[in-house]
Amino acid sequence: PSCIGIKNQNSVEIDLSKTVPSIKYSTFVKNIEYVDLHLNDSLPIYGVENLYLDENKIFIKDRKSEGILIFDAITGKLLKRITQYKEGPEEIKIIGAFCLDTYNKQLCIFDKGDMKIKLYDYSGDYISSYVVSDFFIDMAKLDKNSMTYFYPIYAEEQFYGIWSSDSLNQLKKQVSSHVTKECMFHYFPMLYNMNDTCVYYYDRNWDEISVVTSDSIQTLYSLGVK
Repeated sequence: PSCIGIKNQNSVEIDLSKTVPSIKYSTFVKNIEYVDLHLNDSLPIYGVENLYLDENKIFIKDRKSEGILIFDAITGKLLKRITQYKEGPEEIKIIGAFCLDTYNKQLCIFDKGDMKIKLYDYSGDYISSYVVSDFFIDMAKLDKNSMTYFYPIYAEEQFYGIWSSDSLNQLKKQVSSHVTKECMFHYFPMLYNMNDTCVYYYDRNWDEISVVTSDSIQTLYSLGVK
C-alpha cells in the first residue's frame, strides 16, 4: 500500500496470553512462491537478518558472520558474497546495517568498523564510500538524495531518534526526536517494513507503529501490550 494519505490513528490492545502457536500464511498473503537457494555445507545461512528483492535478485544479510549474499531470484544461484572482517578500503570491517538504494540500484552497507557507508552495485562490486559522523542502528533509502537513519536510544553526544542527511553528511531533516533519557534500550534488529518511499516502523520504546518518510513521521497505531 501507498504511504501517502494515511490519517487514521488507533489504539490496539494486545493480550499476549491469548496468542496462538501458529498463523496460516493464507490469513495475510494471497499466494506463495518458493525459491531454492543454492548453498553448500561450507557456506550456510545461520539466520536471515535482512532480506530485499529487486531486479530479479535476492539480497540476504546473514544473522551471524557470513556477510551479505546475492542470489538470482529465478534460479536461486548464488551470484556474490560480500564478506566482513576485511581491512581493504573497498572491503567491509563490520557490517552495522544494510539496505537497498532502489533509485540508483545500489547496496548501501554501514561499515561501523570505520564509520562509513559503502556503496556496491547489484552485482556486489564496490563503487564508493562516504563518512558518517553519528552512529545508528539501521537505515533506509527513502528518497534519491538522502538516507534516513534510526537510533531510538538517548545519547548526549550525537543525534538520536530518526533523521535524514545527504552523502556529504549534511543534516537534511530531524524527522523525530521522540526519545527521552528513559529510552536506553538497545534493540537489534530494527523492526520495520520498507516500501521504497516509506517504512512502517515499530517503536519499542513507546509501543507505536508509525509510517516514516524521509521528512515526516505519523503514528498509525498505539499498542497496548499486556
